[in-house]
Amino acid sequence: MKNADQGAFVTDLINRYVIYIWLIGVLVSLTVHLSGYIRFSKVIKKTSKPGHRWENSLLRILADGRYRVRLVRNPYAATPMLVGILRPLIVIPDTNYSEVQLKHILLHELTHLKRYDIVIKWFSMIVTSLHWFNPLMYWMRREITRSSELSCDEAVIRKPLGGLTPVNMCLHQMASSMMWTRICND
Repeated sequence: MKNADQGAFVTDLINRYVIYIWLIGVLVSLTVHLSGYIRFSKVIKKTSKPGHRWENSLLRILADGRYRVRLVRNPYAATPMLVGILRPLIVIPDTNYSEVQLKHILLHELTHLKRYDIVIKWFSMIVTSLHWFNPLMYWMRREITRSSELSCDEAVIRKPLGGLTPVNMCLHQMASSMMWTRICND
């Protein structure tokens, strides 16, 4: 009989406090994510400089007046990114890009904006925080991010620039260089 009483006590204890344990996990997870984002945003704001005039002109042309988005360069950005829901900001590394490279980068980031990927990423972060105890949620969140990136890459690759898709341009460049190699070797 004593084991039954202990089992009931443990079950009662778990039922009484499991909601508090879950809530603490949610609060810790949300605090970690939000404080990290706030720190990241402050660094981006302090260390960024506006994009060059021709880059901003290109962004305005590509955005076609549909999106209010700013472009900045940042020496600490490893890759281009879109930041912010209410005041979106495209952050690019402080490197020199050709017009074609920048066009691809901007189209990629504008595709994220058009598809509300930032909202989806925030939603996945909130859901992951609510399910902090479930390892599958972390995997799903990573897959959502990966799928979003691949989808935007595909959208840019399929969009023709100057009559050629980027894939056709790449194939054309490869064929040209192979032809020149053959001519030089003959």
